Amino acid sequence: MEIPPQPEQKEEEIGAISMPPKVVDINPMIIRLKSGDPKVRQEAADVLGDSGNLKAVDPLIPALKDKDEYVRQAAARALGKLKDRKTVEPLIATLKDPDVNVRAFALWSLGEIQDPRAVEPVALQLLSNEEKIREFSFEAMRKFEGPAARKVLINTLIKSRWSWMLNRLISLEGEDVVLNAFEDPEGDKVKTIRNYIVLLATGNPTLSGIAKKALKNDKNRDLVISEISRQIYAGQESDYIYVSFLGDLGDPKGLPILIKILKNREALRESDMAVAIDAIGKLDGYREIEDILMEILMMDPSANNAREHAARALGKVGDAKALDVLIKIARDKKEDKYVRIGAIGGLGNIKNKRALQALIEVLKDTEEDQWLRIGAISSLGSIGDESAIGMIREAASADSTGRIRNAAEIALRKIAEGR
Repeated sequence: MEIPPQPEQKEEEIGAISMPPKVVDINPMIIRLKSGDPKVRQEAADVLGDSGNLKAVDPLIPALKDKDEYVRQAAARALGKLKDRKTVEPLIATLKDPDVNVRAFALWSLGEIQDPRAVEPVALQLLSNEEKIREFSFEAMRKFEGPAARKVLINTLIKSRWSWMLNRLISLEGEDVVLNAFEDPEGDKVKTIRNYIVLLATGNPTLSGIAKKALKNDKNRDLVISEISRQIYAGQESDYIYVSFLGDLGDPKGLPILIKILKNREALRESDMAVAIDAIGKLDGYREIEDILMEILMMDPSANNAREHAARALGKVGDAKALDVLIKIARDKKEDKYVRIGAIGGLGNIKNKRALQALIEVLKDTEEDQWLRIGAISSLGSIGDESAIGMIREAASADSTGRIRNAAEIALRKIAEGR
């Protein structure tokens, strides 16, 4: 990023700020810094910055508090060119200047000097509501080398509202910028895995995706599962993310942990229970928790999200053991709509002809929610009994939206293929 030009500069003069230092006698310029004319003071600060002479640093520091904003801008920029570490604290203080360009110059200069003391103060400017300050802070932070500075940068961006800047950093520097920043500096594998696990819950899809990939590819799968389990039992608000990831990991060793969690469902939030059910399904573990799913299905209606997932899961088990319960729920008009949809879908997976009558009743009732009727059509198609063909065609012919008609076409094709 270019240094912002002074307002009175012409466009062709902007490039002059990056010219090699001039060999000049700085004493006259130091004297001119005390001139009553702000333009003279500004010019003197510019020349002192270009001189490359560190003896100019001490006279320039007071100019950061000059009453004229253009002089303060020139002084802040000049100190960045001279790169003397003694200017770090004065430049950090300048980040509170009322003039946005003075603060922008201070950020640029701190990025040029790259003193570790400036990392946190510069990163904090990423939270600014001023786009210019965010941009200069971002570019300054990228100049600070090492994973520690990158970790501060990434963590600050996570806290900010500017997730696109985090994605921009990853786009510019690659996914390794995240992994390297959160790798334990002492090489402690456990701490590194814990850092990656924390990234799962940042709420940023890009970061979460990078962390998931790293954890899935880690050769020490037992350690990953152990640390995920530790996070879950720590009772964090983001438990559901870790529970879900155990399913995504695809390792059967995660199944006993998930089953144990679901057995202790009194300690689970209702939404977390649904996530646990889905995670177990990813590990093909529904048959092992069939009795638990039946219990969840019989829970208080306030847990309808979990009950819906339990109904779907029971259907995927394909066991007639749950058939009567699912039929009862499918018929019950007082039951939650989404739990009924789950039960209707489950009946289609079980594919038992005893469910035909209940599904046809739902389909024939034109006052039922259309998604219940669509689910009934789909399940009738999965069961594949020809006795349902006439009812499906009748429902399709009366459809005005096209949704039921589309579902009917698919169901009739399934029945025809099963003949």
